[in-house]
Amino acid sequence: MLCVGLFRRNRRSSRESAFHEPSALDKSLLFQFAADGSVACPGDVYGQTRRCLEIIAEAVVEAGLSLDTVVRTRIMLTDLSQWEAAARAHGEFFAAIRPATTFVEVQGFINREWLVEVEADCVADR
Repeated sequence: MLCVGLFRRNRRSSRESAFHEPSALDKSLLFQFAADGSVACPGDVYGQTRRCLEIIAEAVVEAGLSLDTVVRTRIMLTDLSQWEAAARAHGEFFAAIRPATTFVEVQGFINREWLVEVEADCVADR
């Protein structure tokens, strides 16, 4: 499960407003973990986090942006003791960008095989 939030800067103020890119945002919300609809990397927090980040990267590019527009990520884990595995995958994608990142523990997701959910916010001038 993942969510990609895209924002644009309001050129007349310092405020940011959300905008909707149906070809990128809606598609990103419909993906399952694996291309065939199954859960990718069952039981593997690192593998599931990498897959979420791959999907986010695809959605960001489809929106005409790049990963360096990602300013914040949120990683939700069903077992917070596994945060280092998720952080390793996150670091592989964002080592040069270093967005603000939050890790939180959740009770669970709709599908019990899902161990992680990743959200990302992008900011771009348009």
